[in-house]
Amino acid sequence: MTVSGVIQGRSLGSSRIDVKSIDRVSATSEIVYSEATVDVQVINLSSIRIHAPLTRIEVQKDMPLWAVGLQGGSELEPPVLLGGKTSLGSCQWDVSNKEVAEIHHVFQPYGVTMGRGDQVEVRLRAKQPGKVIVKLTTNFSGVVWVDEIDIQVSQSNTLRRIDLFLSVYFGLSSGLLYSGRF
Repeated sequence: MTVSGVIQGRSLGSSRIDVKSIDRVSATSEIVYSEATVDVQVINLSSIRIHAPLTRIEVQKDMPLWAVGLQGGSELEPPVLLGGKTSLGSCQWDVSNKEVAEIHHVFQPYGVTMGRGDQVEVRLRAKQPGKVIVKLTTNFSGVVWVDEIDIQVSQSNTLRRIDLFLSVYFGLSSGLLYSGRF
């Protein structure tokens, strides 16, 4: 563990780390400002999976995507931290049709450029209706994993909701006006 708090696993197993923020007033006296304990488990990943909250998204919307570590075929909870102060590997995100959707980093709109190892989490921006395959290729310590997910991009439902409202409320879609009481 570094003085800035970065922990790097050296071998498989578990460890408990206790830390304190202290001020040594004298050789025999100190003030403890805060203290914490963290349990760290170093594991051997078996694969990586793309995690997406949805498989459908509307045009002009953003959706977060992130890489999740797998151990023995099941997702790790909480998601494994795959990045660090020094890059442990790389994450390359691609989409099958850049006209339908694009990948960007969360800080990209602010002019911040992130390295490949720092792209564990990205945003998918839906541009026009269609189907897109999002592909993640990771390389951690020379081990390459690939995962893909299908995302359907749809036109905004706003117009369809208005049409449904008009058809139910006024009977316009069938050409009949509602004659009952509202």
